[in-house]
Amino acid sequence: MTHLLLSLFLAINCFAVENYIGKPCETGKVLLTSLSGSGFRCDDIGDSLVIVNDAMSFSSNVFVDGNLSPTDGMSPSHIDLSTVTTALAGKLSSTAGIAPVLVDLSTVTTAIAGKQASDADLDDLADGSLTASKIADGLGLSQIDETVFQQRVTGNCNGQVLVSLAQNGTPTCETDDTGGGATTVKLGSAIAIYGTAFADVTGLSFAVSANSTYTFIFHVMFQSTATTVGVALGVNGPANTQYTVGQTQIPISLVATTEGGYRAYNSGTASASVDTANASLMATVFGVLVTGGTSGTLIVRAGAETAIGRINILQGSTGGLSSY
Repeated sequence: MTHLLLSLFLAINCFAVENYIGKPCETGKVLLTSLSGSGFRCDDIGDSLVIVNDAMSFSSNVFVDGNLSPTDGMSPSHIDLSTVTTALAGKLSSTAGIAPVLVDLSTVTTAIAGKQASDADLDDLADGSLTASKIADGLGLSQIDETVFQQRVTGNCNGQVLVSLAQNGTPTCETDDTGGGATTVKLGSAIAIYGTAFADVTGLSFAVSANSTYTFIFHVMFQSTATTVGVALGVNGPANTQYTVGQTQIPISLVATTEGGYRAYNSGTASASVDTANASLMATVFGVLVTGGTSGTLIVRAGAETAIGRINILQGSTGGLSSY
């Protein structure tokens, strides 16, 4: 029995070996024996008492020949965790933890195996200090799934409708031919027209598709520089049109209007005069366009009624186009 006590590091209740050593330990203490067999002494049980394989030892410090050795401990593989949990009972709570000095940081680092490598970047993202240099080159094009990601849109439809959008951001557009909706335009700045030849009123126009049917209306505000100079209005469009039919209504005063029809491009009835020079009036151009196999642009055209006259098409004139 003596050989067994001297060869093992045991914590034994003093009362159990009272006859062996001649006197008991005080209540609440245990008998300790040194590994070298130099003798026995009594010591407090303490909160760090841990039961290992049915024997008792100290989980954080070990007595060796009567001295505290903080570097000596037990291999984790030799610890019966269920027994440790029972021994500790409720001693570990939310307010009590392991002292930092007892933590082997190198072991902790190895255990997490780099799983916190992104913590710094997450902190940067939270406080707004994640910079381009920290992001580096990012993903290469070969790493991007083009069936999932769409590149930035590189164009617009300018009054038409979007038909499709390519993966590289290029839009495909056409005039709305579904019916029920109207496309509108507004003249951004005034345009001066000289002489009787028809000229484009740039800005009052629409793109039109081949083999399509449209109705259109333009509200054209104008002024004439002389009371003897009237205005002529019409439209132009794509070649090979099947039908271009419409009417113009051009006022010569606040109570009188010159009306006329047209059935071809660049034609229409001109007014003969205006009641007041440089006073604003509003004419109307409307009609139906049935295109053939060629797409193009439907645009308002205007001319003065006399060769020496000048008219001004005013900013804010508008137009509307509906497709069917």
